[in-house]
Amino acid sequence: KIGYWACAWGGFAGYGSSMLLSYLIGRKHMKLEYDTKGIAIFVLLAAVLYLLYELPEAFGMKLEVWVSILYGSLLLSIYGIIALRTILKKK
Repeated sequence: KIGYWACAWGGFAGYGSSMLLSYLIGRKHMKLEYDTKGIAIFVLLAAVLYLLYELPEAFGMKLEVWVSILYGSLLLSIYGIIALRTILKKK
């Protein structure tokens, strides 16, 4: 079990550092304007919704599989609606 988690976290760290280095080096050589505030808001929103998804288990509640799927789908739909409204508002 530790092997899978180590692989997942290693991949996350590798891709994350690659993304960060690419952004920092690219900013030096190519003057692209990224909406870093918007990106940070979406990452934060995703983290908050993930924490809300994990909240029942943190309090010792064991949800039925169908309830868990429905709850996760609801949270994902909320993220999608917020993202779509934000994108359409900018156009």
